[in-house]
Amino acid sequence: MRTWWPDGAKRGAAKDRPDVGDIIGHDFKPWRVMEIRDSPLRDGESTWHKPYMLHLRPAHLDTWRTAMDEDIHGRVVGMRWPILGEHYPVCVKCGDLTPCREIVATETAARSAENATRFETAGVCPECEEVVTHRQQSVTWQENVVAILGPPVTFHLRSKCFWGAYEYEQKWSREYPDRPLRFHCGGDVVNHGDGTYECTREGDCPGPTARHRSMSVCRDCCNPRPRDCHPGPNSTNRIQPQLLHPQEGK
Repeated sequence: MRTWWPDGAKRGAAKDRPDVGDIIGHDFKPWRVMEIRDSPLRDGESTWHKPYMLHLRPAHLDTWRTAMDEDIHGRVVGMRWPILGEHYPVCVKCGDLTPCREIVATETAARSAENATRFETAGVCPECEEVVTHRQQSVTWQENVVAILGPPVTFHLRSKCFWGAYEYEQKWSREYPDRPLRFHCGGDVVNHGDGTYECTREGDCPGPTARHRSMSVCRDCCNPRPRDCHPGPNSTNRIQPQLLHPQEGK
């Protein structure tokens, strides 16, 4: 259960922006949406999601009153909300929406213990649990942030293991925020038809195969037909894309 989702809320009915009167699940409690209003973009925010202010009230309280101490207000950007009906299941022990905090904590602890064992053997990819050979492309982190004091962590770079490495780097970067990343970039990348790319992070970009804040294709080389790219003379960071961080001992 990587992301908590209340019982009774259908994922297909989720909304990026709820309507006034909806009941949503938030922090294990049901809330009635009282008001929604637009919020201006802040410096550096992406235009992909339009921010808004949200006024919520506990769903069991009267809705006609203008203000209550239990109400909460917050600014929201890019959140997907679970929508509940007027009848929703709650835990009889603690009153939370189900699954409640206690159940989630128990399941998370069990899953974390099981997951840690996959990081305890050097040279074994935690994603597929197979030995990484010198002929296979791989990536290694010397710091093991899952099994503390464990061996270095090595993932295959093949497709079925790549996202395991991607998620591990997210955990690793929280412990080492000043270290350069391999699979993440906060810049905006533009790919050209001649195999080159440009990133707004320039020299700090780990490469075109990294996950970027936004990704697009150059309009000049895609209309009317692709494969004819001629970036301007001021283009920066025009580097031939290569496989990201191949195994040093290949």
